[in-house]
Amino acid sequence: MDCRNIEINEREIGILMDWVRSIAGRVTRSYGLPFHHNEEIIGSGLEALAVCLKVYDRTKGVPFKGFAYLRVRGAMIDYLRKVGETEDNSKRKFEFHEETLPPTFESKIEVSLEREKMAVAFSRLSSRSQRIIHALYFDGLSMQKIAISEKKSRSWVCRQHKSALGSLKKEMEERV
Repeated sequence: MDCRNIEINEREIGILMDWVRSIAGRVTRSYGLPFHHNEEIIGSGLEALAVCLKVYDRTKGVPFKGFAYLRVRGAMIDYLRKVGETEDNSKRKFEFHEETLPPTFESKIEVSLEREKMAVAFSRLSSRSQRIIHALYFDGLSMQKIAISEKKSRSWVCRQHKSALGSLKKEMEERV
């Protein structure tokens, strides 16, 4: 089979079909869709791949997969839009406007209470755990630098960090 300046055999077709399937899987996951749509999505991708095979021009110096990827993925997304499986624009607009609204009095109080609970939970940690959490999240130090300052191994710091986060989580859940 000769499609313009591209020669392709059955083995390469199989490889390209697997490639289209993997793109379909990524598109399905990125839109949070159930996998029962996969066959239709793959079909739209294969149609786009066939068009790409016809119009691809090797003399342009662009690798075929680079040329075809956006076209195949775009065809899949177009299919999803056509059948109404993507998020509706009005919903997106609503969420955008909802995010830009000033916080309500109740949400400000909620945030304030959460901060107070976190401060109490943090104060109940050991001083060493407090130093590790503070150095990591507020001072921006790496685990390795914290380990050097504490004269311990990096794995010890990781274990202390995990333990401190577990204690904070438990304390926050108990205070609900």
